[in-house]
Amino acid sequence: MRHALNPAFTPSLSTVVETHPDSLTDLRLDCPFPALRDFAAMFDLDSLDSMDHGHVPFVVVLLKYLDAWRAEVIIGGGVYEEIEGGGVMKNVDEHNGAIPTTYAEKNAFKSLLRSGARTSDEENFEEAVANVWRACTVTRVPSDIQKILVDPACENLTAHSASFWIVARAVREFVEKEGAGLLPLSGALPDMKADTRGYVQMQNM
Repeated sequence: MRHALNPAFTPSLSTVVETHPDSLTDLRLDCPFPALRDFAAMFDLDSLDSMDHGHVPFVVVLLKYLDAWRAEVIIGGGVYEEIEGGGVMKNVDEHNGAIPTTYAEKNAFKSLLRSGARTSDEENFEEAVANVWRACTVTRVPSDIQKILVDPACENLTAHSASFWIVARAVREFVEKEGAGLLPLSGALPDMKADTRGYVQMQNM
């Protein structure tokens, strides 16, 4: 969704809806929605046998290890210190609940992921490492979309408003209410190592 000035001399406005944008994948690992949280909670990585462990979707792996990073709790392996009581492991470095942002932090997070793999070539953990950038991306409304949502044409709908602006207004109202400041989920998923049941469950969230 975008709008642009008409290249002609008249000051008219052209509106264009991109039906096939470059990427629709939106995992929101930095701010997981309740359905994703519930899905991830179904997997206890430590208690799974090797077969099931190797079929945990990388999205779940990333979410669990991102939570561990933010809480400074380790899920098996790694160079961490034990906190008194409960066997909880704490990193010497303080993350203060934040996702990895620097190059060094992202590399440390990748090492944390690799330490959790049962084998050196566990495909879902390799996928998790390859998609660390998704986990470290802050979810926000893109600036070009934000400009549309605050455009006067979106604010002041009339009986003559183009369908583009009617849709834009509906999106804006979703962002302000149900979306809690975020756009609707696209529902698109990348390819990943997972069993059919788990993948379909993720598609239906």
